[in-house]
Amino acid sequence: MDAPLPGGLGGTYGGNALSCAAALAVIDTYEQDNLLARGEQLGEHLRAGLLKLKDRYACIGDVRGTGFMLAMELIKNDAARSPDADLNQKVIDQARIGG
Repeated sequence: MDAPLPGGLGGTYGGNALSCAAALAVIDTYEQDNLLARGEQLGEHLRAGLLKLKDRYACIGDVRGTGFMLAMELIKNDAARSPDADLNQKVIDQARIGG
């Protein structure tokens, strides 16, 4: 195949001028507000805080991710360090209560 068939290639912002203008506005906002650098900065701060919690609580098995998109794995206190779904749900419930 040398080229896609008509209608065979598309994307979220493809297809019309309004969508393209919206995409350009998003890119402008990212650049003007320095959002990528801010996300990295906030991510470093969050990672440091999560790693401190990991050092304090044995139920935190891992902290991973990139930038401001991070996760911590909650584990059971067993030899296999298996995921703790019940504790995970409790954390989610408390987060909802706290907003």
